Amino acid sequence: MNQKRSFLALGACVLTLLLVAALVFSVNPSLFSSGSEGSGVTAESVAGDISIRRNGSNYTLKNGLELFPGDEIIMGRTASCEIVVESRARMTLDRYSRVTLLEKTDSSLAVEVPEGAVFFDLIRSSGESPVTVRTAYASVQPETGAVFSVEAYAGTQTVNLYSGEATLIYEDRTRQLAAGDHVSMVQFEDRHSSTTTDILASELSEFLLEELIDRDGFGFDVSALRQIIDERAADTQESVGPQRAERMSCTVEVRCDTVMSRVKERSFGVPRDGVILAATPVKFTQGESAYDVLRRVCRAAGLSLEYKYYPMIGGYYITEIGGLAESDFGPGSGWLFKVNGWFPNYGASKHEVEDGDVIVWLYSCDGGTDLGREEWMEHEDAAE
Repeated sequence: MNQKRSFLALGACVLTLLLVAALVFSVNPSLFSSGSEGSGVTAESVAGDISIRRNGSNYTLKNGLELFPGDEIIMGRTASCEIVVESRARMTLDRYSRVTLLEKTDSSLAVEVPEGAVFFDLIRSSGESPVTVRTAYASVQPETGAVFSVEAYAGTQTVNLYSGEATLIYEDRTRQLAAGDHVSMVQFEDRHSSTTTDILASELSEFLLEELIDRDGFGFDVSALRQIIDERAADTQESVGPQRAERMSCTVEVRCDTVMSRVKERSFGVPRDGVILAATPVKFTQGESAYDVLRRVCRAAGLSLEYKYYPMIGGYYITEIGGLAESDFGPGSGWLFKVNGWFPNYGASKHEVEDGDVIVWLYSCDGGTDLGREEWMEHEDAAE
């Protein structure tokens, strides 16, 4: 009997130790890695809301954390971060960006930029370039010492080479880039298109302008770069007024009632009541768009969101929410949005949200007629 109790006690101790170990490893991503040797890749200058997705779980990114292939870095609205590769390369991430570390060799790290903007400094050294970069459309293979940026947004991606040389592989074609080259790649429904021009400071985002200023311009006059930022700030202040810093609130709801009668035809996992997201209060700052608010609330609710960017209209088009995509129920099916009971005749990224707005995203199976959109448009035309 005593021997049996001893075995039971020993088993309980072992189980307890295993549970404690599992708990520790689940809450601290720095305690497990992809190998016994260090990767040489670390997160530095970490500030704001940044997540790291590792082995299927999400954690808060900590300064100095060692990173490994498979790790995904997800930047928040107020985030800033640098990823350093063996003191040979530095990647500065813009807010709302996502970066995935791919395969790592002794001399180089492959990085994917699915979304956002990243500024790359490749410190001069001999041998192979320490970083290669991939986007949905292309691969950038910079030479050692190159300074460049990559931007990836739905429907359009750009590469700016500020210093050094690089090779761009796009649609199985190889193109040599020189300092000052700007490559824009745009996705259409059935094809891709790319153009190469000179970098224009006036067309760079504020993030890229600030990074260039921090590096003494790289061929651009620093005072001119600062002037561009100041002029944009003045224009913004003039357009939104002194209330820009004020936090306001709206509600966002996502519904797919129109597919409920047809859901038996297809195996879609839509909610039985047609409510993908119940009316949810969302805080926002004056100047934000309906697209900005939807993107944030979907991220918080864990809903998938897909969209395309159309440079011709300078805006985003929502193609999928919560797994329900355009054309799932025919060529005229897709997402529309109402604000305070009416359908805007322009995209969500063009609609500036106001305090108290009620925004409802609705799935239509036939271009909006099943939602009453045509009747509303005819009424508006008559009123005009």
